Amino acid sequence: GRKAMKVAIVGGGITGASAASSLAGRGVEVTVFDQGGRGPGGRASHRRVDAASGTVGPDDALLAPEDDSTYEFDHGCQFFRADSPQMRAITERWVEAGWASRWEGRFGRLGRGADSRGSNDFAAAPDFFGVPGSEGPVYTGVGGMHRLPRAILAASGASVRRGVRVSSVAPAAGGGWALRGTGGLAALHDTANSIADGVDDAPLGVFDAVLLTDASQSLGGWHRASAGLAAGTGSAEAV
Repeated sequence: GRKAMKVAIVGGGITGASAASSLAGRGVEVTVFDQGGRGPGGRASHRRVDAASGTVGPDDALLAPEDDSTYEFDHGCQFFRADSPQMRAITERWVEAGWASRWEGRFGRLGRGADSRGSNDFAAAPDFFGVPGSEGPVYTGVGGMHRLPRAILAASGASVRRGVRVSSVAPAAGGGWALRGTGGLAALHDTANSIADGVDDAPLGVFDAVLLTDASQSLGGWHRASAGLAAGTGSAEAV
């Protein structure tokens, strides 16, 4: 039969995980590269800290509700909205699967501001993130925002390369796109340049198409751990 198309997705956040699920469901051979030190998640970032020692621990397992020895923080995006009909349908599937739930918090802003109606006014105009003032529901990941993209990836059937930074994308000699990158400490976005720049990258494979799911992976001047795009890669296959 026809050989399956091979697609590389750079970034294992909610966008990358959703893209991987959609493509894999259509018979595409998907490989996700994510540079997260504790696992996929992207801006759905989570941190679990031991209350006594301050040590950051692994965050893949669910904590028991009665566990008071560990602090948990969603320090990336802490919620998401589902405004469009398509996003509402997707979110409903996530809720049914137990990956997301509606956040019934009371949203508001205290104090006066240029766009506020007064002190202690919980009906103030929306802020940058769209709450308060949003008429639609707000959702969060069950057990932490990071668990949503990880659940999507686990169910997608895509191959996930954890802790791998894609450092370059270039046309391959025989067609497609050749990726190079690195792993370990050098892959992390907050690793010092002196460490990251001293590590030689290695081939990651050749793919029919590459999907970059985050601007930080494609704009070298903005993010140290960016993918260096070769000239002429501005086609739909590479972006």
